[in-house]
This record gives sequence, C-alpha cells and structure tokens, in this order.
Amino acid sequence: MNRKPTAQEASRLTRDDWLDEAFNAVVEGGFDNVKVLSLAEKLKVTRGSFYWHFTDHADLINSLLMRWKVAQLELDAKLKLQQSGDALKDLDLVVDAAFLQAGSELENLRFEQAFTFALARVEPCDKLIR
Repeated sequence: MNRKPTAQEASRLTRDDWLDEAFNAVVEGGFDNVKVLSLAEKLKVTRGSFYWHFTDHADLINSLLMRWKVAQLELDAKLKLQQSGDALKDLDLVVDAAFLQAGSELENLRFEQAFTFALARVEPCDKLIR
C-alpha cells in the first residue's frame, strides 16, 4: 500500500521533482493535464508542498517552459561547438542529436507538440487583447 511520506521525506522533494512530474503530465496529456492536485498525488505529497517551491500554477508552467528553453539553448550551443565544417559530418551530428533529444519514448517530441498546440491556442487571444 502506498503511504504518504513523512514531513522530513516531503521536505526532500525538490523544485525539479515538481518540474519533472509537470513535464510528464504535459507529455501524457498536454498542458491542460498539469494540475497541482494530480501532481501532488503522483509525488505522494500534499498540495501545500507545491507552494513551498512555486507561488502558483502559472509559476510552475513558466518555470517548466524556462527549464525546457534553457535545455534547448544548451543543446544548440553544444551543436554549434561541434561543427566540423564538413557538411555530411555536421548533418550526421544534427540527426543523431535530434534522435537523442526526442527521448527514448519520444517524450521531448511530445512536449514540443503540446507546447506548439498550446501556443496556437494562445496567440489568437493575444491578438484580440492588443
């Protein structure tokens, strides 16, 4: 039977643990699937633990997107450093990096698809507001 962790165990839960679980939720069902209570249940902690690391749901989503963006920029910088000047070698490097980046279960690709879908829903609203 699954038990709730003690206060000491829950205090060891990190911001990255929440972000990892939020990432998994996006991969499984898109950004609409990122719900604090559901994440807390999966992490076996109370919702109060969430507020130790984030001010609100928007902070979680913004932090998740920032972490993803930083990882993408780091990968891009790494690829630029590895350029050889040989077009075929560089193409091979980029293709290998793309397959690695997609993830063994294509989780990164599914995250990017969810992000693109969410962005497409937000952009028309932004135009209406402006």
